[in-house]
Amino acid sequence: MDAFIETPLLLDRNSIEFEAMTETGPIRCILDTGSTGNMLNKDMQGGFNNHMIFNPDTIDQHERLNPLNSDQMQFDIEDICDMPLLKIGGKDFGTVKFRKMKSPFEIDAIIGMDFLDSKLVFIDFPNRKIYFYKKKSDPSDECVQSSPQRIP
Repeated sequence: MDAFIETPLLLDRNSIEFEAMTETGPIRCILDTGSTGNMLNKDMQGGFNNHMIFNPDTIDQHERLNPLNSDQMQFDIEDICDMPLLKIGGKDFGTVKFRKMKSPFEIDAIIGMDFLDSKLVFIDFPNRKIYFYKKKSDPSDECVQSSPQRIP
């Protein structure tokens, strides 16, 4: 466990969340193994989340998105950005790709399988901690080019 990076587990909004640090400041991330990609719901340059119309002051935390407001969610699979710095628990995990989205919910980022695929994650609910470990790359996963051999 000494090799794992420890960060607080945030459970105050009924989801598995943690804080990460970027070049422009902190973002609150939801850990979502059901999401294939990482998604960013924040304008990192401007720091604006004006499109977030649902927040703790405007709705009950247990309410769902009203179908009448579904047109306020925007997502373009081609709109991708590279975040050059993503620190969790003080450890820099390097550049992380995010698909940009606009969701009316108060979510900064969703961390999905694009990120989690190369990590081990341990969630300690009683102590409210999440532990991350970056897996070492397996040499058998790498494509090795070899010279063609002649058969006599």
